[in-house]
Amino acid sequence: MIKMPNRQSERPSYIEVGGLIYIEKEMNDLVEGASLSHLYVENRNIEGLYTLKKEELLNVDRDGETALHYAAVNDDVELCKILINKNKDIVNIKDIENKTAYDWVMSYNEEYNSHSSVCEFLKKYS
Repeated sequence: MIKMPNRQSERPSYIEVGGLIYIEKEMNDLVEGASLSHLYVENRNIEGLYTLKKEELLNVDRDGETALHYAAVNDDVELCKILINKNKDIVNIKDIENKTAYDWVMSYNEEYNSHSSVCEFLKKYS
């Protein structure tokens, strides 16, 4: 994850996740149409996700992807669980390629032998 320093401090913000350090993303780092739910997933801002209304989780970016698409592709089972617990309708949303989050991680699993835990979790909802 790469982020340019913000104008105010000229120093990027960092997040630590599982012992790894990431540079925190800003809204303008994401694709057009991304919402706070997308940004919170990209930054693993769990507290922020809990502040959103369940309808806000259904927002899609220009590619038709929800925050669940982002969490699934990021191989983050914990965020997938949070999103689905807040709004079960999110699992059925298809992007502009007619793929759900589960469809994407199945593709990753088949091609790269990865995302197995997210596949297993999302399989219950497919």
